[in-house]
Amino acid sequence: MARIPYYNPETAEQKVRDFFSSLPQLNIFKMLGNAGLVGRDFVRFGSTILLKGKLDPVLRELAIIRTGLVCGSKYEVHQHLAIARRMKIPEEKIAALEEGSSSPAFSEIEKLAVRMAEEIAGNAKASDATFESMARRLEPGHLAELVIAIGYYMMVSCFLETFEVEIES
Repeated sequence: MARIPYYNPETAEQKVRDFFSSLPQLNIFKMLGNAGLVGRDFVRFGSTILLKGKLDPVLRELAIIRTGLVCGSKYEVHQHLAIARRMKIPEEKIAALEEGSSSPAFSEIEKLAVRMAEEIAGNAKASDATFESMARRLEPGHLAELVIAIGYYMMVSCFLETFEVEIES
């Protein structure tokens, strides 16, 4: 059970109510509604990461799921596994996320993206070796997007775990 009540649209200001009523009725959004305009803009930022970035979406999604696993966020992992499947990421790679960057299921660049997620989510920084290897493979803007995605989903994971947001039935 969530640690605080999910947001009540009846007590929210109109622009917050309008925004959250336009979203799928997922518990993450019902909890973020409690943060009003901050929650709205947090969701908008996440949408920008997912929909407007130029980073290879497979690398991004692998990194997001591994971040959720490292952070212990079952809700985050659950939601993004569904996204990965809709993206047609092979089941072998999805399963390999439990093992992590050492899995032979991943290409070299996928291993690096997963390793970056492991290192950043575990230590707040990628090692020099991982960073330099990835910097040789991605242009600076794509590398920046990858780190932003990892950091954002660390924050999402912390939010979900702190409030004990429940996976929808």
